[in-house]
Amino acid sequence: MSSEYIDIDFHELSNNEKRRLIRKKRIATNSELVTEIPDERTPVRVFSKPLRELILDKFDRGHWSIPELADEFGLQDREVRSVVNQLRRMGERGFTSPTKELLATRAAILRGKSLNSTICHYSLESVPYHARITDPTFGMSLLNMRECVSSFERISGQIPAGSVSDIDEDYAIVIGGFWGIDEQEVLEYLTSYPRHYINTRLLPLPVIEGEENDELSKRFSEAEGVYARYRYDRHRVDEIQETFESMIERGGTGLLGYQELFIRIFDTLQATKGRDPSLRVYTERVLEEILEVFAEEEELVGEDEIAEDNRASLEQELQTILDDSPTPSSLVYERLPTVVKQGVTPREVEETLSRMARVGLITMKETDDSVEYSFETGFF
Repeated sequence: MSSEYIDIDFHELSNNEKRRLIRKKRIATNSELVTEIPDERTPVRVFSKPLRELILDKFDRGHWSIPELADEFGLQDREVRSVVNQLRRMGERGFTSPTKELLATRAAILRGKSLNSTICHYSLESVPYHARITDPTFGMSLLNMRECVSSFERISGQIPAGSVSDIDEDYAIVIGGFWGIDEQEVLEYLTSYPRHYINTRLLPLPVIEGEENDELSKRFSEAEGVYARYRYDRHRVDEIQETFESMIERGGTGLLGYQELFIRIFDTLQATKGRDPSLRVYTERVLEEILEVFAEEEELVGEDEIAEDNRASLEQELQTILDDSPTPSSLVYERLPTVVKQGVTPREVEETLSRMARVGLITMKETDDSVEYSFETGFF
């Protein structure tokens, strides 16, 4: 049997187990996902993971079109297209957009990398190591923020390669914690380049020259013709600016918020290049206004703000892990994928679970010894 399926007798499971698998989009019959418990005579297939995760695994290893994936999983195109469209969505508010989740859990985003006639091939494009270390907001690589550094306060002199300063060490702690990379490894890579630092309302950022800075924009650029399939207009640009203003009104955001914001601006600039000069000029003006605020002195990002990004990105992962059986938060934490655990602590998982329970996303049950959580919704 293919690794995409598991060999179990679905009809022998309890109704609670059946509903859990159906809710996680792991049951298919004929060419469709099952949405209700089927008749016992109906043949079904049980996926080894939620369809969303299986599709992401495929994108992580290569380029796939929606028809190819639909054929691979024996489903109608619309079932796969629904997942792909959802994965490409970027949110205007909050921390639960799929783009932020993919950046937090896989350090990648979904991109359309080739277009043959009307068929687009997608893949997960990972953040290059160089960008993770030297450009954590993506602004230098995607938006050529280096040309705007005169607007930012320079807070260090030129630091030669091989030298280590206090600001390097502080930066390595923050960036290492965000990506789950050992801070000494971050420090060694960072200090192999000449650099100076500018101040931003998020944290001091290094300015480093070199051809490696172009790698992120090459990976995140979509294929010619892909941008034309999506709507880019002034309303979309205004939404980006409103998102940023909302972030500032709430007291700022962590790295994930700026990464997604700068990706959205980058996509708009790419989509308008040579096609809509007026909208491109408007977008560049909005970008200038955003960078002016980004350059303002503000309280530096700390561990609490980075933890907030990581906690928020947990919600969908936790809903995948939880089932109908009440489970202590410590066991939930152990079940998390390693890449997710790198950015959060057991206490942060407990806080996220508690918050989800308060709004009714999951159920919380207190016992004499612990607090347990299950996926069953808290609303009747």
